[in-house]
Amino acid sequence: MRRDDRGTLTTELVLITPVVLILMQFLVFTGRFGDARSDVVSAARDAARAASIQRNDFDARAMAQQTADATLAGEGIRCEDGGPAVAVSFSGSHGVGFQPGNFVHVAVTCKVRLADLFWLNMPGALERTYEAAEVIDVFRGPG
Repeated sequence: MRRDDRGTLTTELVLITPVVLILMQFLVFTGRFGDARSDVVSAARDAARAASIQRNDFDARAMAQQTADATLAGEGIRCEDGGPAVAVSFSGSHGVGFQPGNFVHVAVTCKVRLADLFWLNMPGALERTYEAAEVIDVFRGPG
């Protein structure tokens, strides 16, 4: 006695297609999330480097903010609350503050909207903070 298998493939496709689509959407989301993370890391690194070659702490802070804004905008990352929050501090054994040979530390915080990472309009945001440090250029110190 032979069983009739007509329609089995259609039934299997109907059952498996949503699972495959959900898996693909998850992979896209995690890829975009990882890309956004690396963009914020790059913004912190770029901002620290730009701040380290300035001549004073005021210019270093302004350049760090400007560079972080430009790096994230260039990568298509929009932070909630008007842009990335950039905190700049200085440390080292060559005196206090912005001195050649000291370190400039830049922390970039960005709240990335989930809706920007995924095609669904998901509520909420992921806040990411990354810090980078660079040595203040000894040839471009206060002058």
